[in-house]
Amino acid sequence: MKIVKFKYVDSKGKQSDRFVVQMHEATTDLIGFDLTEFSPEDRVEMMNRIQEAQDAYKQALKDLKLSSQIRRFKEEGMQDKEVNSL
Repeated sequence: MKIVKFKYVDSKGKQSDRFVVQMHEATTDLIGFDLTEFSPEDRVEMMNRIQEAQDAYKQALKDLKLSSQIRRFKEEGMQDKEVNSL
């Protein structure tokens, strides 16, 4: 897990200081679970378990009152970026 601190300038020119727990590296690549090697029956089971994990994750974010705090920041708007690992 990484903590990223930076000044952010949005598309309207508004500047703010940010402290963000990075969820994953930004990318244009497809990120996902590759179930190619599983049988069709096992894929169904794995998809059900992945869905259960996603539901639990979403509920945990709601319980922490963080579900509306997820933001996307464009790299070009970041200034004085500092990245630290926990």
